[in-house]
Amino acid sequence: MANYTNNQVEAFISTREAELRKKAKTPGELRECRSMAAMEWDAHIGRIEKSDLPKGWKDPYAKLDKAAKAKPKTAKAKAKK
Repeated sequence: MANYTNNQVEAFISTREAELRKKAKTPGELRECRSMAAMEWDAHIGRIEKSDLPKGWKDPYAKLDKAAKAKPKTAKAKAKK
């Protein structure tokens, strides 16, 4: 597991919270967005068991993590396309 700075973790959680807020349908779901995003982060890094989360849960941070690690394209790579 990679080491993350507090700022990186905060950015991941805030991004996920924004996604959850867009999907929320009730005021209760809106209130739970931040805690759900934090709980999902804890599952992503292994602090809590993924089996404790709802059945069928997929790790949303895997795609955010992958995007953050992607190397920016160089001018040479952009020119090839």
